[in-house]
Amino acid sequence: MTDARRSDQLEFIRLDGHAVRVTSWVVNEQAGTFTLVTISRGSRDSELLAELLGQKHVELRIPGQEPILVRAESIDRRDVGEGQSAIARFAVVLATGNHTAVTPSGPRSFEERIATLENDVAELRELLHREVRKSNT
Repeated sequence: MTDARRSDQLEFIRLDGHAVRVTSWVVNEQAGTFTLVTISRGSRDSELLAELLGQKHVELRIPGQEPILVRAESIDRRDVGEGQSAIARFAVVLATGNHTAVTPSGPRSFEERIATLENDVAELRELLHREVRKSNT
């Protein structure tokens, strides 16, 4: 994540015109991706967001920037509860059209994907430790 940039000031984005509250937002310019974490309350809001992310492309509007087309490259959804008391956490990697998750030689193997995820978790842990140390000083 050395080329990633985290934004704690971003409160909302728009996906196809729908406002989405941002819990966490990380921009990786080199990879052409945005990592969005959002918490959705109520099953209707969660299903609307899932439908939007399920589309081939969605229009992403970041305040102060021109809209761009992105696709959901990966979605990690965690649900707790049911109905209108349900809470869903979405961790989504949005990719611009100029980048792809598939290597030129074809899709990555299961082992390669696991190694990538393990590396990402290690980087996230390090980022979390730095933030905790920074807040304790």
